[in-house]
Amino acid sequence: MQRSRSVSGSGAARGREVRLYNTSARSVEAAPLDRERDVRIYTCGPTVYRSVHLGNLRSYLLADWLKRLLVCNGFQVRHVKNITDVGHMRQELLDRGEDKLIAEALRAGLTPGDIARRYTEEFFADEARVNILPADVFPRATDHVGRMISIVAALASAGHAYERNGNVYFRVNSFSGYGELGGSVSREGLRQGVRAEADPLKEDPRDFALWKAAEPGRTELVWSSPWGRGFPGWHIECTAMSTDHLGPQIDIHTGGVDNIFPHHEDERAQSEAFTGQRPFARVWLHGQHLLADGLKMAKSTGNAYTLGDLLRLEFEPLAFRYLCMTAHYRARLNFTFTSLRAAQTGLRRLRQHVAKWGPPGSTLSPPAEACRDQFWSLAAADLALPRCLALVWSLARGSLANLPDPDKAALARDFDRLLGLDLGQPPRRRPSDPFRGAVSSLSGLPDGLSEPDRCLLSVDVVVQPEEDLEAVRRCLTSVVRNRSGMDLEVVLVDATGSPDSHVRLASIAAQDDRIRLVWIDHDPGAGAARNLGLRASHGRVVALLDPSVELTASPWPRLLAVLEDALIGAAGPFGLVTADLRHFHDAEPPPAGEAVEVDALQNYLMVFRRSDLRRIGPLDEHYRFYRILDLDLSYAIRARVGRIVAFGNLPLIRHRHALWEALSEGDREERSRKNFGRFLKRWDHRHDLPRHGTPAQLVGEAALHG
Repeated sequence: MQRSRSVSGSGAARGREVRLYNTSARSVEAAPLDRERDVRIYTCGPTVYRSVHLGNLRSYLLADWLKRLLVCNGFQVRHVKNITDVGHMRQELLDRGEDKLIAEALRAGLTPGDIARRYTEEFFADEARVNILPADVFPRATDHVGRMISIVAALASAGHAYERNGNVYFRVNSFSGYGELGGSVSREGLRQGVRAEADPLKEDPRDFALWKAAEPGRTELVWSSPWGRGFPGWHIECTAMSTDHLGPQIDIHTGGVDNIFPHHEDERAQSEAFTGQRPFARVWLHGQHLLADGLKMAKSTGNAYTLGDLLRLEFEPLAFRYLCMTAHYRARLNFTFTSLRAAQTGLRRLRQHVAKWGPPGSTLSPPAEACRDQFWSLAAADLALPRCLALVWSLARGSLANLPDPDKAALARDFDRLLGLDLGQPPRRRPSDPFRGAVSSLSGLPDGLSEPDRCLLSVDVVVQPEEDLEAVRRCLTSVVRNRSGMDLEVVLVDATGSPDSHVRLASIAAQDDRIRLVWIDHDPGAGAARNLGLRASHGRVVALLDPSVELTASPWPRLLAVLEDALIGAAGPFGLVTADLRHFHDAEPPPAGEAVEVDALQNYLMVFRRSDLRRIGPLDEHYRFYRILDLDLSYAIRARVGRIVAFGNLPLIRHRHALWEALSEGDREERSRKNFGRFLKRWDHRHDLPRHGTPAQLVGEAALHG
């Protein structure tokens, strides 16, 4: 007769071989771990100039599940997670607000140290909320600058680095095997870097900075060194902290895939060149991106959410932990509020099952023991958490639901040592849905393009986060007041992602039954928000109107009349011309009452026929930031429909642009550059489209228009 076994201890988890995907080997392999000593894990931690976003947290959750797995397997673990509290940018970039740590300090009227301490504490709180076990050491970069200087000096003495004008660079040619960690990822990164790099001080474009000279006027985060006053490069920080706290070699280095190149490739090279020991890390464990609306979640992209955002919307933080378990760490995961709501519901129901099972038993029956063995085998097979989670659910409503309740209660608690979902807690009340009535994607709204016209004109107004809601009220009031008997509708798109803002926008929409409010539960970006408005439009003509515009009389008769010409694809008051597709300037105002052909229209006001959308196609949803989106739309109209023209002296006022003013100069330029690169890639080859600018206008920064 088979005997039941005790649940105490880690039982089935102990003694297993742990297999992980090693980026350097490009395969899943047995992790070379020694049970006679600590397993040394290093995790690239946060740069503390702002709140960590959910994409960062997904990477830290990977390190947490790894640590939990090892502990449950009987290993002793020493885990180091660094805190980057050093700025890295040069002075001209500081002046534009691009050094995030210093720029945030200047904006808030605090010192960089104040900012770093504030966000470090917030980071600790966020990790605790999602049940991430604290690392054994959280070294701060500013406490290790002396060690960084010593390492740089040692690399220079050994011929692995050289100094130029107070800057010290790592000599890539001195290190055999550079680029092997990331393989094709590193090779592509090197190609892009060589094309973009223009530092004349480097011997080789591939070389990277270990130490940077401080420019005149830099007073924050600067240190004395043998090469003069300056500050460390990004990569040297992790070498200094990891070797200080874990020694010359580590067992597992974790991070996100975006760290592979250049950060981890450079960190590996300088670390092995410094210590003389290879490999620097026996296993490189990288987690895939968290996406939002199909794009990597990032503050610079404008699609980043924080744990604070989720708390304000009454989501339980552990719902995000649950959500991350539904996809393997090497698979991309697209974050939506719909999926998060489903995760929160799943977690609540799972806790209800565990509570219903009652207290755990002290021993397991043979079938329960087999279940436990299967769970820990899955966990040890490259952290197959989606399959682990499915196995837990099989206790509730699957093949294992017939196990005795004490067995199931014991298994749930045993498994939760890895999962970290607080499954033994009483289930929480079902929270209210702050986005009831909102769609989660464009597919949640019927596409009106296939439907017949219901009115003459649809005026589409999109409201994104940071918009001035009183400006929205002013804009819509002016449209309704100056409709002059025209059969029109106003499509107001709420893309603020804020239930509080939605209440205010609903009150604005309620002022006139011609205003129809379309609500999406997050900010999908400028392109997607515009597409949402277009799907909801039913006018023969569509007008894209910016909330910063106020009508003083009706501009519609003149704008709509010109569209009677089938050869004209769009019209508006704010035309742009270019001679080279890189420098766009305001078109010369035409004589009163006349229209002039232009190269592009600004999206403050643009009208076109709705039926032409079949040829134009949807707006490119990679344009999350509004800037340059109007150029892309203008060129799509010119390429597929017809000419575009601009009118002068239309009755309107252009007020301050809240979205533009909400960004720092650095953020404006960064987002504009990304969008402009996307625009050029699509249209630069179209020399068949006339350009109406003159050579005299080839001045100024590229594509910087209102």
